[in-house]
Amino acid sequence: RRVEALKMKEEVLALRRKVLGAEHPETLRAMASLAISYDAAGRRDEALKMREEVLALSRKVLGAEHPETLRAMNNLAGSYDDDGRRDEALKMREEVLALRRKVLGAEHPSTLGAMNNLTISYRDGGRRDEALKMGEEVLALYRKVLGVEHPDTLKAIENLAFSYSDAAGRMDEAIKLHEEVLMLKRKALGAEHPDTLGTMTDLASFYFSAGRLPEAIELQERSLALKRRVLPKTHPYFAAALGNMAGFYAAADRLDEAKKLREELAALRSPVDASAPPVALVLIAPTSEWKWLHPTDGVDPQAGDPDFHTTFFAPDYDDSGWKTGTDSAHPNGGFGYGRDFSGQDIGTPLNPDHRHSAYFRHRFTTEKPHAHLELRCQRDDALIVYLDGKEVVRDNLPAGPDSYRLSATQPQGPENDGVIHRFPIAGTLNPGVHTLAISVHNPEGPSSDLRIGGITLVEVESMEDGE
Repeated sequence: RRVEALKMKEEVLALRRKVLGAEHPETLRAMASLAISYDAAGRRDEALKMREEVLALSRKVLGAEHPETLRAMNNLAGSYDDDGRRDEALKMREEVLALRRKVLGAEHPSTLGAMNNLTISYRDGGRRDEALKMGEEVLALYRKVLGVEHPDTLKAIENLAFSYSDAAGRMDEAIKLHEEVLMLKRKALGAEHPDTLGTMTDLASFYFSAGRLPEAIELQERSLALKRRVLPKTHPYFAAALGNMAGFYAAADRLDEAKKLREELAALRSPVDASAPPVALVLIAPTSEWKWLHPTDGVDPQAGDPDFHTTFFAPDYDDSGWKTGTDSAHPNGGFGYGRDFSGQDIGTPLNPDHRHSAYFRHRFTTEKPHAHLELRCQRDDALIVYLDGKEVVRDNLPAGPDSYRLSATQPQGPENDGVIHRFPIAGTLNPGVHTLAISVHNPEGPSSDLRIGGITLVEVESMEDGE
């Protein structure tokens, strides 16, 4: 009952300011609590503003190293992260960790929480090796300090599993850890606890990413059946299960079942409950059809039109003459992975002088606003992604409008073929028709191994709440 909670917290804050004063520690706690409710209600600008105010007052009243000040820093870092200000979030989380180690000690639970949050920022920022190293370190400490079945230990296992899923060739380890979490949650919380059911959905998604579609469908069907029985339909885990199940059915060509679930999800989300947080929903599935163009089709468009790379991203670009290809959810399938999966070949250019590149466009329609977007795909090449004409992802390439002509900053090798790369996208997607445009490049010159597959656009829940 988030609306009632938010209203009461506003009343509490007004009364504490009146009775205790604007700078009393209890007033600051009321502000921090209200910011959490603003965040849960989707009023993230208000949450961020209030958290900045709480931090400034905490530093003034309590001091820069007080535990409540460090808590305020941690929560503000979460708001920065939600707002797409990931560099600021990461920097602040590094400061929080350093201060908590100094003030509380290396093994204090709050210090471990700071490590866990920093692991997330490292992973979101593409610093995967650091995320993996810290994830392994914090999990070992959690097991030592809090025990194997503590909820924070389980969260650390899940975070490490996501880091393994980002690392080349470690999806099996990611799945093994998530299977361990599910077993532990069933033991500690029960088979029908909401957190247990949420982990079932996560594990099903891991199976799906690994190409184990029958296992993904079987587990998600059991998860959805349990959620229908024990969760209210307003619970975000229920909506997440509907969206994922629909995506799995679509990948298995069970289109009627997928359509039925998506209709159920649409009815569930209409009208939008302003107090409900964003829920997981597949907006573009790996089985979607894309318009695509590659230099093998003839003249490299970059040679004949120097502005092509800019104009092709525009939502109204005319792609009517392009090929139509269907992506694949298979870990070794997708555009360029072989005719068995994509039916297309975007391999070696006919003209060896052409720079190796390919261009993809997909139009889709949304009926409701969506936030917390994330693009997922497999690729071992550089890419640039535009959503409705605005650049939202640039990976393995320097910045600048013509940088696709330059050398890669972080060359990726073929060992990354089976990795699912996850790219958070800041901002809100409003109702209407949208265009996702992707250009894929081998910036070091023409080659025969350009590829991309498993392209998925999802709305995900915020990964963490304020403390």
